[in-house]
Amino acid sequence: MANRKSWAAMLIMALVLATAASCGKGSTGGRFTITGIPPEYNGKYVMLTGLGESFILGFQDHDGAKITFSRISNGKISIPLWKDKDGGVDVENVQRYFGNDTALGIAVNIYDSEDGKESPVATVGFLSVKFSNGNAAKAWGDGTLVVLDRQMNFR
Repeated sequence: MANRKSWAAMLIMALVLATAASCGKGSTGGRFTITGIPPEYNGKYVMLTGLGESFILGFQDHDGAKITFSRISNGKISIPLWKDKDGGVDVENVQRYFGNDTALGIAVNIYDSEDGKESPVATVGFLSVKFSNGNAAKAWGDGTLVVLDRQMNFR
């Protein structure tokens, strides 16, 4: 069990460090829903990164240059998902995600602001997430929480 937690913490940190700001327009697509989020995170914002058959990103919307993160409300969030068309992470190349794969890991970075210009206050990670038509749902308790201070140190 400790070995699995160590692996989960390493994957979460790798995804935290890989978090990238990307843009691209699309209509409908998949969503990652988290329920049971503790009240102290209500009103905060999230950005998702995931590793599956493609690099998956989760954010609310964008205008070509600026990304708006999704907001936690009433202990729940449903994050629109995106992927890069050519496998990299490029500002001009994202489209909505519709995959049916199993992601190795998903990291959801939690921020105080909707643009994430500061370091995340916490990250919750989920291992082996199965998507169907781009959609997946998890309870907060299914994840591993990593709380960071402003210098990206574990607390």
